[in-house]
Amino acid sequence: MDNLIYEKDKLIFVSGRAKDKKTAFTSALNKVVQQVISEKIDLVFRIEPISFTVEQLKEINKKEYFCYFFFPRICQSYEVKLKVLVHLKCVAIEDAICQKIEMGNQANLLKAAGGKDAHFYNSR
Repeated sequence: MDNLIYEKDKLIFVSGRAKDKKTAFTSALNKVVQQVISEKIDLVFRIEPISFTVEQLKEINKKEYFCYFFFPRICQSYEVKLKVLVHLKCVAIEDAICQKIEMGNQANLLKAAGGKDAHFYNSR
């Protein structure tokens, strides 16, 4: 049987949003696996990040008020967009050789397998 494992590099774009920078980066990096699996590639069993670059990092400040004008406060959030280069190890499932077995008469299959209950299926 041939080796069905192959490797390739893939460039993926992900984004994340959270209340602090660390959580925004974590949110974006957690989406790498979802992005790889959502694409119709063969069975992926290893995803290894090689490098990533920050495409965009935004700090969003929003002013909030209680009852439209009391107690103003500034809410801060971060949005990050990353370009991630990953190394994938995949299994080419379509190239696997499949053995076909015809399931016809059960008595003949049991006789071929040396089963004791072959007479049970013949008596019906």
